[in-house]
Amino acid sequence: MIDQTSGRFDGKTKLWYKCELEQDIKRLQQQLQEEINLRLALTSAVEHSSSPFMDSPCELPDKAQELLDSLAILEITVSKLEQESVSLRYLLRQEKNERRLSEILQKKSHYSAPSKFTNAQNFPNKSVTRKRESKQVDSLDSEALQVE
Repeated sequence: MIDQTSGRFDGKTKLWYKCELEQDIKRLQQQLQEEINLRLALTSAVEHSSSPFMDSPCELPDKAQELLDSLAILEITVSKLEQESVSLRYLLRQEKNERRLSEILQKKSHYSAPSKFTNAQNFPNKSVTRKRESKQVDSLDSEALQVE
């Protein structure tokens, strides 16, 4: 114990105290190493999150491993949804363009279809009627080119 007169530890107390300190140091070093390993593993997982995190050299706590696995699954799901969204936008644009083209072609066929009023008896001046129809068809053709 402690010597009352000098205030110093006796031999047994010094040895016991030294052993306690050494055990605390070893325990803290081990805890520090585990924390360093965990930090390195998490950093690696974040940097390489596109691949599942199974080939790590250090052991992770179960909760951390579950979170990393869930994160990897969510990232894969988000990536697939983003690709699907781009694909659907493309298909929507294509569908709109096809619909516009179809409407333009319908108008064109409506204007260029022969009617009972285009014969020579009802319209003595055929060239005027044909010029009007030609201008309408040309404007529809230019609209179709703009859509494509």
